[in-house]
Amino acid sequence: EIVERKDTLVAGLVDSFGVHDKANIFELWDKFPERVSELKVADTNTYGVVMMHLPTHELKLGHDKFYMAAAPVEPESELPPDMVQLTLAGGPYAKFTHHGPLSQFEKTLVEVCSWQPEAPYMMRHAPMYEMYDQRFKFEEADSVFDVYIPLEKI
Repeated sequence: EIVERKDTLVAGLVDSFGVHDKANIFELWDKFPERVSELKVADTNTYGVVMMHLPTHELKLGHDKFYMAAAPVEPESELPPDMVQLTLAGGPYAKFTHHGPLSQFEKTLVEVCSWQPEAPYMMRHAPMYEMYDQRFKFEEADSVFDVYIPLEKI
């Protein structure tokens, strides 16, 4: 589904990861719930943000992307020194919905990564992200969350 998203200011913990080394992502999510209270959150959703580059950080050896476990924050929020803040730019996005346990997310990712937008869109150079709301139940069969791929009109 093609949807319009508004700018969303998020803040959270960041680490790099590689195709065959995603343990850091799970470590971020293990730490984040106890740290989210340090942020002035705007709502209860959380975001998993994938970035190809991040000016404030360097990729670890063998890694090719950054991942951020984040929450939406108010603009005037103070930021703990080990957290990063960024704006997820608004605009058109392809929205994919994952149904099922998180351990089966790889199947949805294959679909997301092999999808090509139809005219009049192409993929935009911006972070893609997962959005977790009240429907997310980790390893439960009825768990649901959305994945957003940034698009631009051609």
